[in-house]
Amino acid sequence: MTSHKNFKKAAGLMLVAILLSRILGLVREMLIARQFGSSGMVSAYYAAFNLPDLLFFLLSSGALSSAFIPEFTKRFETGKEKEAWQVYSIIFCFMGMVLTAAVVLFWVFARPLVSVLAVPGFVTQHPELVPLTMSLTRIILPCQLFFFIGGLMMATLQSRQEFRATAAAPVIYNIGIIFGAIVLSRWFSIKGLAIGTLIGAFAGNIAYAYYWMRKMGYEFRLSLNLRHPGVVRVAKLALPVIFGLGLPQIDVIINRWFASFVSASAPADLNFANRLMQVPLGIFAQAAGTAILPMLAAYAAKNAFDDMRSGVSYGLRAIMVESIPATVFLIVMADPLVRTLYMGGEFRPSSVAPVAILLIWYSVGIFAWAGQRIVAPGFFAMQDTITPVVIGTISTIIFIPTNMLLMRTMGAPGIALATTIGISLHFLLMTWVLRKRLHGLEGGQVLRTVSRTLVAAVVMAVVCFGIRLQMSKMFGSWQLQDGDFKRPIVLAAKLKQGDTPMSRYLYSGLSPETKQMIDEYERAGWNEQAVRRSLVGDLNRIIDGPSIYDPVIFKKIRVPEEARKLIEQDQTGIGLVNLNRILLSCAYPSQIGTGVGNHIRENDIEDYHKLAMMLADADKPISAYLMNRLSSETRRLLAPEIAPYILMHDLNQIIAGVKQGDKIITSPVYSPDRVDGLSLSPKLLALAKSNPTGKQLIRVNRLLLDAAYPGEIVPRPAGRVEGRMGSALTVLIALLIGGAVYFGLLKLLKVDEMDYLWSGLKRRFSRRSSKGDEPPAPQADITGEADAFSS
Repeated sequence: MTSHKNFKKAAGLMLVAILLSRILGLVREMLIARQFGSSGMVSAYYAAFNLPDLLFFLLSSGALSSAFIPEFTKRFETGKEKEAWQVYSIIFCFMGMVLTAAVVLFWVFARPLVSVLAVPGFVTQHPELVPLTMSLTRIILPCQLFFFIGGLMMATLQSRQEFRATAAAPVIYNIGIIFGAIVLSRWFSIKGLAIGTLIGAFAGNIAYAYYWMRKMGYEFRLSLNLRHPGVVRVAKLALPVIFGLGLPQIDVIINRWFASFVSASAPADLNFANRLMQVPLGIFAQAAGTAILPMLAAYAAKNAFDDMRSGVSYGLRAIMVESIPATVFLIVMADPLVRTLYMGGEFRPSSVAPVAILLIWYSVGIFAWAGQRIVAPGFFAMQDTITPVVIGTISTIIFIPTNMLLMRTMGAPGIALATTIGISLHFLLMTWVLRKRLHGLEGGQVLRTVSRTLVAAVVMAVVCFGIRLQMSKMFGSWQLQDGDFKRPIVLAAKLKQGDTPMSRYLYSGLSPETKQMIDEYERAGWNEQAVRRSLVGDLNRIIDGPSIYDPVIFKKIRVPEEARKLIEQDQTGIGLVNLNRILLSCAYPSQIGTGVGNHIRENDIEDYHKLAMMLADADKPISAYLMNRLSSETRRLLAPEIAPYILMHDLNQIIAGVKQGDKIITSPVYSPDRVDGLSLSPKLLALAKSNPTGKQLIRVNRLLLDAAYPGEIVPRPAGRVEGRMGSALTVLIALLIGGAVYFGLLKLLKVDEMDYLWSGLKRRFSRRSSKGDEPPAPQADITGEADAFSS
């Protein structure tokens, strides 16, 4: 009974830790998104994990740590403590040496390895990101050593029923990255994230685990006796995983590799979308998988395969009842979810749609990700570690060419779709094989539950989308947003040519600066080297000039205490130069690094495209100030990047009006000659002729622009709620009302698996325990899955 109590205590602790880690992981991604946006820098940061992750899988560090637990426990519990610590010492020494040598080797050859194994697409398409990815990789590489050593120490603690270090490690790791995003990035830009990652990995896996090791006592001796029987047994248990390559473990590495061929921001977008998809999985699927393994192991130990079949079937039905509505909700609410959690700071509205589309494709596979967490423990309970590895390898072999094909035809969404196809195949194959082993999985009951769940989920989807439409009418804006231009250069050319009354009207409403920018936009092409030289030269000229500080301009910009002291001292000479340099870094912390010295070097600017976009933001006072002080040559060179934003700003003034005094004056775009020849619906035409005012006039103006330039402007999507607060309110209302409708329909359709999931597992577990079948305490997953970097 003591073992039973220990299990319940450990399981509860791990459940809380998993939930807290997932929440912190999401907070981490939100901070990264708002601090750095969907940019090449963020893609370089995520791509920097490829070599460490690959090192993990090549050496199967997770499998060795997990296989070590039963061997250590057996010797420790039978009074052979010295032998147990000898096995620990040998594995620690040998793998520590191998990993250290591998880390050093990868560090020395980081550039060619990064170019081939991490971001091969960047080499040809975005070569400026390769050195950054290499630098970040070198910072993160030692984390792998920390994860293995910490995992081995935590394995000994788990063997002695101490789970606090295991529970706290991912939480501390995430806190380290959050510290890097909030604090260290102010001085080191994106490298601050990598340093925070290193700190979190060391603190969570080495420092905290060592604290508990010392508290509980341990023995360590230098030894490399690889023929020790305990070491041989650990190697045999881990061997199938070492030679296997499972899709659930390696899909992220493959996706980053292919994403580097799509665009500079594709790896970042895929990560942001994948992180959102993982939230519901972390809440219910991982917890359910953890809860079901001891129960199935108890059944397998008694050869009670009827009970085991019933348990797997029940787990599948329960997980489908939870995963199907999660899929539907994420698909219907993808856009407002991304706006709520990520938009703001450096994450611009134009980045919302790409991430939302990826989230939709990822979410289709939630049922498979959740289902394999139920099916896989069935194999492990029967002590079969080979079959899951074989199936995982087959799935991966099919996944790679599928990924390549869909990436070429669909871009980044194809990568997300390939992941969904791959994990679905993986889940179906595992289910089919387990069904053969157990002579059925009560398929009739599973299909009945799934069909009824789908009915409830479809109704919930209709309700949630209806809420989106209604909230869009209340909070949505009809102005142009980032990403609403399909072909901005063609739109600019049409407006300038004035071949239609609508084009002539709109062009007449543009500012002289915008018209000049359109001229330069048509003639210029993006020249990275010329932009670097000209923009850096202008910024250094501004640094050498008068103080750029103005209380109004820097009202919403965080100015450090060092700069405030310089402002109070009314600096001149070198002091003024130093002040201006600090203020520029404060205004654009993600784009302009602190660097060395008082002037900006070309390498101090991480992403020139991103900085150009920020300078085009007319609503940001510092950007407007700097744009006015840039030379005409620099403005010409920046035109390909900033002209669309300036054009969008002027068109929005035509759509929504211009502020005059305390009022906003909005003029109708409609006139009979301007819409002559346009394909307008009778309803829109009647509305335009009715002299609308206020928000209705803004809506009509936008719809007329959409109709006039269908090939250049993306029609405003139905149900779009542009603001972050409006989107958050939309998500909350849809979650509450949609969830209530779904649960109500489940009760009406007599689908009770969700209500009784935890209580059912508990009853089954308690019933077996009362007969003497005490399951083992939770142990690390022996599949070799590494969630250290992704938690």
